[in-house]
Amino acid sequence: MFSGDPAEEMEKLSKLEDPPAQCCKLFKMGEPTYSCRDCGHDPTCVLCVDCFKNSEHRHHRYKISTSCGGGYCDCGDVEAFSNYAHCSVHILGTKGGKDGQQSHPLKKVPASIQVRGGRGWLQMRRRCLL
Repeated sequence: MFSGDPAEEMEKLSKLEDPPAQCCKLFKMGEPTYSCRDCGHDPTCVLCVDCFKNSEHRHHRYKISTSCGGGYCDCGDVEAFSNYAHCSVHILGTKGGKDGQQSHPLKKVPASIQVRGGRGWLQMRRRCLL
């Protein structure tokens, strides 16, 4: 699907979403995690330090814990929080990025990758339906 090194091409694609609508930071052992007692759906719905500091949850009742390693920041996951799912950074990812121009996500993907991806999808569908 890619014309160059797949790892490099994936890196380029990930930079098209600036900033991303979800944080998904992987927690390392010993890192602090923040859970909002007012909005979090359960105690496993946590934020990293940066997302917590840039969110409305800092004004709510919250609990600070230490990560055992593993797990991800839930900022941007609308199923994790009843209110304020995004911090002030990641909400920009839902509005089209830093420039604020809302557009269809595929418009950011180079046309050559769209074509090859579409062909690959059709081939996969044909093989699954046979």
